[in-house]
Amino acid sequence: MEIVLFSDSRAVREAFAGLSRRGKCGVSYMKTGDLKKGMASLAADTLVYLDVSGMGEAALKKALRLLSGKDGARYAVVDPKNSIRDAGALFHDGACDYIGRETLRGGITEKRIRRAAEFRKTEGPAAEAGDCGLPVGCRPSGRDWKEIRSGQEYTFCFMFIELDNLKESKKTFGDANLSNPIEPFLRHVERRISPAGGRVWMWTDYGAIVLFPFDGLRCDAVLTCFKMMLGRKLFSIEESGFNAWVSYRIVLHIGNTIYRSKGETGTLVSDSLNSIFHLGQKYARPGQFYLTDEVFGFVPAPLRDFFVPAGKFEGRDILRMRLPL
Repeated sequence: MEIVLFSDSRAVREAFAGLSRRGKCGVSYMKTGDLKKGMASLAADTLVYLDVSGMGEAALKKALRLLSGKDGARYAVVDPKNSIRDAGALFHDGACDYIGRETLRGGITEKRIRRAAEFRKTEGPAAEAGDCGLPVGCRPSGRDWKEIRSGQEYTFCFMFIELDNLKESKKTFGDANLSNPIEPFLRHVERRISPAGGRVWMWTDYGAIVLFPFDGLRCDAVLTCFKMMLGRKLFSIEESGFNAWVSYRIVLHIGNTIYRSKGETGTLVSDSLNSIFHLGQKYARPGQFYLTDEVFGFVPAPLRDFFVPAGKFEGRDILRMRLPL
C-alpha cells in the first residue's frame, strides 16, 4: 500500500515513521505546500494524509476541496492541534480517517492505516447497485448460482490453486505415475469449495481456477481457503496418495468476467482472469496463501491479523497469510 504524508512537522512525520521502521507500510513524505503538485502525480489508490496544522480557514477549505475532488482518492486529515471543530464533517466529504492530538501522541499503527484504507465512500449509482467496495462496474453475481447466466458479465471471487513443484516430480516419476495422485487432490478441491458455493471453472495441469458467486457483502471463499491451508498435513496423510507432504499455493481475487460454462472458456478474454493466473504462476511462492487488496476488505475481522502485506504485483496490493509453525 502506498502512503503519502503531506506535512512540514518533524513530530508528525515521526509518528508515522514507526510504520516504515517495522516494515509494515512504506510511507513517503512531501511538504504541505506541494499538495497540489503532489496529488497530480500520485497513483489513484494512494492513501494520502494531510497535516492541517498551521493552515488558515481558507487554505484548509482549498486543500480539502482538492482532496475530495480527485476521483478515487483516499485521504485523511492529521490535526495535531485539534483545530477542526467538526471532524465528522470531514467524513461526509469523503475523508477516510481523522487523527487528532491524542491519537498522534500514541503513534500510528498498521491496523489503523488498514482500516482507513478499507473505508470507502458509497455514493451515487454504485451504492444503489449494492456497492461492493470495488471500482465502478462491480456486478454482484449473488449468493449462489441461481441467477447466473452464460454470456453475461458478473463479479466473482476467483480462486487459483495449484500443486507445487510438480514439474520436477513429473520428470522423476513420469506422467502415468503422477496422474493417480493428482486425482485425489482435484477431488479434495471440489469437496472443500462446495459448501461456499465454489465451482471449478478451469482445470490446469496441476490445479484449478475456481469461481465463487459474490454478492458484494461477503466473501466466504476466504474462510474456505484459510481452512485448506491449515488442513494440508491431514490431506497429505489421509487422502493425497503421495509419499510426501503435499504443498500447494492459493490466490484469491475479486473481479469481473463474462461467465461461460465449464469447457466453453477457450476463447474467453478477461483482465481478472489474466490477473489471477499471473499472480498464481508468476508471483505466488510455494505453500503460501495470498489475497489481493480487493479481497482483504471482506476478510472476517477475527482473521485479519493473520494477513500481512506482501508487496505489489501489477499495480495491486497483495497480502499473505501468516502460516502457523
